[in-house]
Amino acid sequence: MKQHWNKILAMMLSVLMVFAVAGCGGGETASGGDDADASGGVLVGFDDDVSGVQGTASGDTGSGSTGGNGGGNGGTTNNGGGNGGGNTGPNANHNVDANMQGSDPFANVPSNLKGTKVVFAQWGDEGASEYQKVITAFTKKTGIKVQLSTITQANYVTTLVSQIAARSGPDAIITYAYPTGLDTAQPLQNIIDLSDDFWDKELVDRLTIGGNTYAVNSLKGPWQDFEMTYFNKKLFEDNGITSPRDYFKKGQWTYENFVKCLQEVAALGDDYVGGMMDPNILAAQMGTPLFSYDAKSATFSQNLMAMADAFKLSCQCYAKGYWKSFAYWGTMSTGKVGIYPIWLYGAKYNGYFSEMDNSTLDAVPMPTSWNGKKLKQVDGGRSYGIAKGAKNPTGAAYFLRYYLDYSYYEPAGCKCFKNNAVRDAYFNETIPLAQKDGRVYYNSTPLSLVTDDSQLGFLENDVTRAGEDQVTVNLSKKQNTVNEAVKRVNERLAQYKK
Repeated sequence: MKQHWNKILAMMLSVLMVFAVAGCGGGETASGGDDADASGGVLVGFDDDVSGVQGTASGDTGSGSTGGNGGGNGGTTNNGGGNGGGNTGPNANHNVDANMQGSDPFANVPSNLKGTKVVFAQWGDEGASEYQKVITAFTKKTGIKVQLSTITQANYVTTLVSQIAARSGPDAIITYAYPTGLDTAQPLQNIIDLSDDFWDKELVDRLTIGGNTYAVNSLKGPWQDFEMTYFNKKLFEDNGITSPRDYFKKGQWTYENFVKCLQEVAALGDDYVGGMMDPNILAAQMGTPLFSYDAKSATFSQNLMAMADAFKLSCQCYAKGYWKSFAYWGTMSTGKVGIYPIWLYGAKYNGYFSEMDNSTLDAVPMPTSWNGKKLKQVDGGRSYGIAKGAKNPTGAAYFLRYYLDYSYYEPAGCKCFKNNAVRDAYFNETIPLAQKDGRVYYNSTPLSLVTDDSQLGFLENDVTRAGEDQVTVNLSKKQNTVNEAVKRVNERLAQYKK
């Protein structure tokens, strides 16, 4: 979640506030500090005795069940879950290490994996207490133990590279920062059947370079990092203001009404903040994110000057006082901030809005049009892979298949979403919109190759707050830096092309 961290850091610096957090997750982690080697983490759920587990020992294939909110394993669901079984179609690849064919993807876990360990390197989000319930259920099902290795987000890639070089690296990893994450991941096509429709094919194609696929994710899981519009529904209800949910239900969730929401909340008084108008998100929705990536040629390009209209709208909102510099995501808990658009982590129980009362938070997808032009949803491209030199790559493949499937979460007692409303906004509204209208990927990683400043600090502070009439001039001042970022990232990608 590097983009998240960059955004947060920039806002904090802009208001001279300093927070001590290990990663974008903030407080709850599986263990403290970076693990010197991947074997030093927390073993979840079990000691060395796994004789009572289901799956490999007893041959239990699981019965599956039907659930309304997440479903059972192989059952049906109304909220994005339901693994739908393994790949049994004519395009199924049977020549992979992890055989996940059939109605239960874990029916054929090899017996020699029972009692083995998968080390999962993460920075606290995936290892939080609610998610450990899912990991425990995975061990009960398969006999494969999971050890959480915690690495601070800022040092994640560099620490993994060092661990892998020392042959003490993990098995399963987060490959979020593309393409720097390629330095730590091995190709997956001989381990996982990537033709299985459980996997997000668009993302798989995007993460394939030189004939090798390095990472996966699934639209059926809770880790696909889409932007959503979060809002304080109690504030809107108590003051008789039409909410983003009201507009969405009417098919009128446009940026014009987004701005109207900001205006009406800000008008409640000097201590009220309408909410954030993020020009980077709007520019991406318009098809012009700061950096675009062409998967066919495996090259990045930039759209800096094409972002001008989005920045001008942001300037207008800032100048009118709808947004104030001190109001970052954490101030939503005061009850006086209306709207905040941000990634899926905002929907999580331990996420950006964890201090808000659960009943006050709601979310909808990002607005679907502006000035009559249809807009797409925005995906951060979060993904997962198997580390180079992994000691248990097949076990890691089974683990990722389980962990990235929300249908296993609620049966395990995992309540990872802050409430059902934000869960449903993700699975039942945002994902379907992205599938119907398409999505745009938001990736600021190239910028990190040339500056320590984040995308938000690099553009938002200098451009938005300078005023609408200065947008074009101020954007043009960033051209050299952005062009250098594109040059360096494409040089880095060249080594992975055949």
